Parts: sequence; structure tokens; C-alpha cells
Amino acid sequence: MKVAILSLLIFFNTFSVYEERFVDGNGVTYSLHHLHVGDYKKGYIELLGQLTECGQINFSKFCLFRYGLNPQHIVLVIENCDQGKIIATGTVLIEPKLIHSGRLVGHIEDIVTDESVRGHGFGKNIVLKLAQYAKVAGCYKVILDCKAENVPFYEKCGFTVKGSEMEIRF
Repeated sequence: MKVAILSLLIFFNTFSVYEERFVDGNGVTYSLHHLHVGDYKKGYIELLGQLTECGQINFSKFCLFRYGLNPQHIVLVIENCDQGKIIATGTVLIEPKLIHSGRLVGHIEDIVTDESVRGHGFGKNIVLKLAQYAKVAGCYKVILDCKAENVPFYEKCGFTVKGSEMEIRF
């Protein structure tokens, strides 16, 4: 049954494919692309573990997540192609609103860069690309929540501090 459901999800997935390759000053090739199932074996879950606790995510659960994404849920990754390792990721969710004449809002989430390559611009690259997705989608703004110590990073990406973050955990 799981295989049939997974097959249907793969068949009906109309998520566009995006890839942008670039080479750094040391000749290392990188790929900025939409999350795909092959990224599971390239350390994607381990990278997310540098941000927060992920629990047990097996390949089947990962595939169900990936193929269940809709066009308003964009997950981008940067892969070090020479190592076959995912080194940065981020997500933007596009939310329709009834306020502001029914326009859209982008929510940036789950930004993380591998600790071995922080400070090299990969996180900023992801954030700016996600913000561009939100703009092209017609969002009137893009927002995110972050820890106080990350505010300077997001200010370098063009964000300004507005309000406070609140939560209820379940």
C-alpha cells in the first residue's frame, strides 16, 4: 500500500525542477536546486539536525514529504557537487491572505548552513533566492522568525526587525 501511495505521489508531483550551478574561487562546483529524493543520501537530514532535532526520518518518510510538497512550499538546497554533500538549505511557504486585498505572504523557515562552511555566503544565497521566489509569486512581504543572535545575519540579507516571535509547543 505504501508503495502505491508513493507511486501516486510521484506521478502527480508537478513541482518544477530548478538548478543553478556555480564554482567558487577554489574550483569547487556547487548546485543550488529544489530538494529531491537523492538529497536524502547526501546528508540532508543530518544538516537539518544542526538546526533542530529531527527524530527518525527514514527514506520512505523523506520521499512522502518530498513528493507531498505543493508549489507553494519551496525547499532549496546547496550541494557541494565535489563531495556529494548538502551544505545549506531553506524553505519558503507561500500563504494566501484575505488582508491586503487577498495578496500573498512568504514565510521563510529552516535556514541552516553546515557548520564547516558557515560564513561563506551559502546561507545568504539561499535566503535571497527564497525571498526572490516570494516576490515573483506576488507576495507583498516575506517574513521569518529567528533567534536574537541571528538577527545580524538576516539584516545583511535585507530584513528588518518587526515585532516579537511567540509560540505554543505541543
